[in-house]
Amino acid sequence: MMTRIKTAVEHPRSLPIHEWPSADRRAWEDACRPGHRLTPGGAASYLAQVSREDFARRYGAFLGFLQRTGRLEKAAAAAAQVTLPNVHAYLAGLRARVRSVTVYNCIYKLRRAAELLAPAADFSLALRI
Repeated sequence: MMTRIKTAVEHPRSLPIHEWPSADRRAWEDACRPGHRLTPGGAASYLAQVSREDFARRYGAFLGFLQRTGRLEKAAAAAAQVTLPNVHAYLAGLRARVRSVTVYNCIYKLRRAAELLAPAADFSLALRI
């Protein structure tokens, strides 16, 4: 019996937003909600579109890692999976394939994305750079 190798299409490195857990997806949509006249926008509404896309791609990469390693919890609250054990495992995977500057950028952008998803949460311990 042959084992089938999974392709990047079947297990993408970065989960697209429509495949994120529902709490993360809803929180991201709310964070990106534009403001109107006297109503402020979401936490990410002031960012340029390219920045929002980059943060989403980096957060999606973290979620993709969790999915590939069997750690993804679909019912978790927004950004609740940004925990010390998950981040340490993610870091180990990153360090095995990219340079230190890229690792730094990935963790920085993961932290900013998590702060945009859950502004009241404290990610300082899990994402200390």
